[in-house]
Amino acid sequence: MRKFLKNTIVFTIMIVVFCVGVELALLTKPNVYSYKRKYVENHLNDISVLLLGNSHIEYALIPEILGDSVFNFAIKAKDWYVDVELAERYIPQMCNLKMVVLSYSYHDFDFGRSNLNRNGNKKELVVRNTSKCMQTKYLGIKQHGYRYYSELLCSGERFMKRFKYSKNTRDFCDSLGFVKIDLSSKTKTWKKQCVPGIIDTIKHRDNIAFADYMHGLKRITELCHAQGAKLILVSAPVYQTYQNAISEMVLKEMRGVADSLNTFYGNVEYYNFLFMKGLEDDDFIDAGHLTETGALKFSVVFRDSVLVRWGKNCHK
Repeated sequence: MRKFLKNTIVFTIMIVVFCVGVELALLTKPNVYSYKRKYVENHLNDISVLLLGNSHIEYALIPEILGDSVFNFAIKAKDWYVDVELAERYIPQMCNLKMVVLSYSYHDFDFGRSNLNRNGNKKELVVRNTSKCMQTKYLGIKQHGYRYYSELLCSGERFMKRFKYSKNTRDFCDSLGFVKIDLSSKTKTWKKQCVPGIIDTIKHRDNIAFADYMHGLKRITELCHAQGAKLILVSAPVYQTYQNAISEMVLKEMRGVADSLNTFYGNVEYYNFLFMKGLEDDDFIDAGHLTETGALKFSVVFRDSVLVRWGKNCHK
């Protein structure tokens, strides 16, 4: 019995040591979070247009098409409060910054009024735990507290695959932060995926959540204003099944928030591309996200309708 206990303890120690070793080794391997953070920190004085937000921007806007000195710092499943922390950390140091493009997502205006409960969805929980883990570990986000989120326990990313990467490999994003999505990962039910819940505008919204969201937007606007930079709020294109779930009342709320920010600060513009024409089925990977071909089309439209409008204000 004593021998069995001894062997069990030794085996357990070996497993713990192995897991700790893997966690430490992963810190040396590139991923989209660490790459984007390192790029921004190494090019603080070179970036004139910074793209922030979630997958609606990460998969949708290609810096190479938009122009010089543009970087895509958007990351999938990144909540708005993470962008606030990143903005506070980096924007004051970016002396040549002319514009910040921030994803302005329809589903952010839920505020407890949606008929879709994502909190109990297993896939959603995996995504959220993965985001907390990777954002804390590689972006240095403090919003999640000082708890350590182990990749082995909390991350849904295929982290062991990173051991195959060389230090200079960027097959998770291109050199300017764009993540391309191709049709190979498209499913038969793609039209129903990522469709938002119906927001019941008759219900009272969660005013605490709304106030927190407004505080975050105001903070990013203030940081941009202090740098003399424009804040562009963008709702990226979505598929028809997503469009069918959109409430006109919520769109008015979104416009009202953007207008109120611009009235007070004078540096905010909102561009709604949710119903953009000219996109086909192959331009979407699901109802809410673009493939690479869709991103190519949208990037050209965004460049011509937004960046060109501001001319020299957007480029060095």
